[in-house]
Amino acid sequence: MAAVLLAWRLLRGAGTAPAVAAPVTTEWLRASAWVLLLVGSAALVIFPLMSVVLQASAGLHVALGQAGNLRRELLASLVFALGASACAWIIAGMVLSALQAPRRLPGLRLAAVALLVPGLCGSLVVGLAGLALCQLPLLRALADTPLPLVTALVLLVLPYALMLRWMSAAAPEAAAWHLAGLLEAGPADRGRAARAVRWQLAGRRQWWAVTLLFLWAYCDLAASAILHPVDMTPVLVRLYNLMHYGQSTALAVQVAMTLLVPLLTIALVHAALRLYRPGGRAAGHGNATS
Repeated sequence: MAAVLLAWRLLRGAGTAPAVAAPVTTEWLRASAWVLLLVGSAALVIFPLMSVVLQASAGLHVALGQAGNLRRELLASLVFALGASACAWIIAGMVLSALQAPRRLPGLRLAAVALLVPGLCGSLVVGLAGLALCQLPLLRALADTPLPLVTALVLLVLPYALMLRWMSAAAPEAAAWHLAGLLEAGPADRGRAARAVRWQLAGRRQWWAVTLLFLWAYCDLAASAILHPVDMTPVLVRLYNLMHYGQSTALAVQVAMTLLVPLLTIALVHAALRLYRPGGRAAGHGNATS
């Protein structure tokens, strides 16, 4: 619902409207949103995760064996999620640039709405539609390739990508951007400082936005179960099939590992960026994302 409302507001041109002073009532709305987020997270994420961790802790001795059994499925899920989140982020940027251009092409907003509709229909609808398309003679050769699933995941996260890209691109102080431009035109050490400033202004928000898209794509189940290639089964699809045989400690270990792998991947990438950035500042990635 939030994605629908924000996308509708953006397509009506509200994203390019001049900033106005926030009303006083914004504070209680913000507090209510945080309370709703925390309660929903506790009910839907924290409590189930605690249950899985408690069960998995009784079978840590089989964790290494389970890791070997799931390595292909984990790698497939990571590849699909990385590809889909990157493509959705790029397409969302192209859509935003086209919508905010001084001269809009006829039917541009209608085309943008058409791109958002599949993702708003849900994973099952997109998966079944993709399966039907893959039965057509011209597309039948693509049925057992990663392309149908990656395309479906891109369509599913595209509304969120558009929303997050619009929110993360909120214009900060013009003086700070001017300072970053002046620093970048100077010597190499000042260029590194300019990249660090750009990271603080926009790159950090964009990093977390892409991270959320990656997690959304990684956690998809319905479309992944319908469209995945035979030799690239996503890990959640395999675990969902195993859940039909009942609850077990080994299954709890696999679920815990499946939840930890994307978080570990995000942590490793972030640590690599911190090593690359001079002085521990997020310069390199900030320059890339901004």
